[in-house]
Parts: sequence; structure tokens; C-alpha cells
Amino acid sequence: LAARLGKGSFGVTYRMRKVAGIDARRYAVKQIDSEELDGAGLEKEARLLSTIEHENTLRFYDAFWHDTDDSRLFVIVTELLTGGSLAEKIAAEVPLQPPEAAALMRQVASGLAYMHSLNLQHRDLKPANVMLDSTGRARIIDFGLACASSASRRSRTKTKVGTDAYMSPEKAVGKRYGPADDVWAAGCILAELLLG
Repeated sequence: LAARLGKGSFGVTYRMRKVAGIDARRYAVKQIDSEELDGAGLEKEARLLSTIEHENTLRFYDAFWHDTDDSRLFVIVTELLTGGSLAEKIAAEVPLQPPEAAALMRQVASGLAYMHSLNLQHRDLKPANVMLDSTGRARIIDFGLACASSASRRSRTKTKVGTDAYMSPEKAVGKRYGPADDVWAAGCILAELLLG
């Protein structure tokens, strides 16, 4: 592991470079303390990540359990995205020009359309969950709340998930979650990109 990239509520993310062989790629390694979250839920996220392969979503490489002297960690290895997040662009308080915002949102929409074609909904799309790669391409990340359409009706209707500011009015009052809610969140992101 090289440098620490950030610390979240449930774990720490590091930058890693593979040293064996000729692979010079860099990776992001998220170490999650399993005492903080349900292990089965972590494994579900990893299985979900392994099914998603699109140019506008985070690329998944591996997931595994790692036991240390004092804890058990769940480790998720993904590609390293170095272009910052849309949240950082918005925080810069400089509204994007409409063509740039439209180009980014077309990429987000493409990633969402792919997910929806797999019957998956993100359920927490927001600027912090859209990162840019080194070429400036938008990539949807953080699939911890993503849900398959085939999930139980109870998990889709009784559980309020996501970030309030990006939640559709229908979901805010307890309606069933669906692809349209991800589209609503994308519209909220577009408004923020244009208005700052």
C-alpha cells in the first residue's frame, strides 16, 4: 500500500501499486472494518461490483477478507480514479459551461442506463459518487446501496436509503424505488453543475 486516500465512516481507502510482475497499474484499496458493517452486505456489494463492467462505472478487481491481529477487514480492490469527484467541481463554486456539464451527464446517463439494463438501481447517486478518471471521463462509484430490481419488495419499499438532497419526491414519501429515482438524482446533479 502506498498513500492513504481518505477515511470514511466505515473504513480507509489507500492507493496501491502492484510490485510483482510487469503490472504498473495503480489501484484503490478500501479496507472496511467488518465489526462496523454486516459481512454479508459487504460480500453482496462485492458480488454486485463484479457484475458491473462499463466505461462509466468504477472497475472492480477483487474482494477478500483479511485478518489482522486485532480485527477482521473486508478489502475491496478497484481501479484508482485520480480526477476528483463532481462534488469537488461543485465545491469550486465555478459553474460549468453547459457543453461540459452536458458531456459529463451524458456519461453518467450512459452508466445508469447500463446499470438499469442489468435491473440494478444505484439508490445513492450524488456528486460525491461520481468520480473522474485521468482522462476526465465520469465514473459512477459507491454501489453499497445499489439494489437489484429482483430484491424483495420490502427492501425496496420500506427502507429509505440515499441522500435526501438527491431523493425523488416519490421516494421521499415512501414510494417504491426504481430507475426513475436515479434519473431524478442525475437531474439534481446537472442543476448543481450548471448553477454551482
